[in-house]
Amino acid sequence: MQPLNTTRNEDPDECLARYADLFDSIESTPLTQEQRRACVSDAPATLVLAGAGTGKTSTLTGRVAFLIAHGLAQPADILCLAFAREAALEIDDRLQRRLAARWPIQGFTASTFHSLGLRIVREVEGSQPVLTELCSHPQALTDFIRVQILRLAMHSADYAGLLFEYFAIVEPDLV
Repeated sequence: MQPLNTTRNEDPDECLARYADLFDSIESTPLTQEQRRACVSDAPATLVLAGAGTGKTSTLTGRVAFLIAHGLAQPADILCLAFAREAALEIDDRLQRRLAARWPIQGFTASTFHSLGLRIVREVEGSQPVLTELCSHPQALTDFIRVQILRLAMHSADYAGLLFEYFAIVEPDLV
């Protein structure tokens, strides 16, 4: 879908001034100047990397709010990806609580990379992919790893030597 509007050739400071009220009120505390600049970026995608508690979710909330308010995207055209399930749920919860009062946000998606991949495979294949039983049976996984290590060590003196060196460093009491 093509954007309805564009921020290209638009002065970022004018955009920041025009949406100051939005950035002041979209979260419980106003967004910082750095967060606001990330929100109005004309980049087609935004990657937010920062430490815990630094405002990543607030920045994403502001970015989504800006895209919708400025007419650059419909909620169904926006995908927020997170590494952890809890982070994806937090993003979705905040956007539902903070944006739904201002705009309809049906179709918005917050997801983890893994669940997005699983959904894509499911849609393409038409069924749930079959995962190995090792995913849900820790003892079976441990047994599989043990067998593979032993097999490799028996067939390769180089591998056995490297394995011995590794355990001599990591677990010196074992050797």
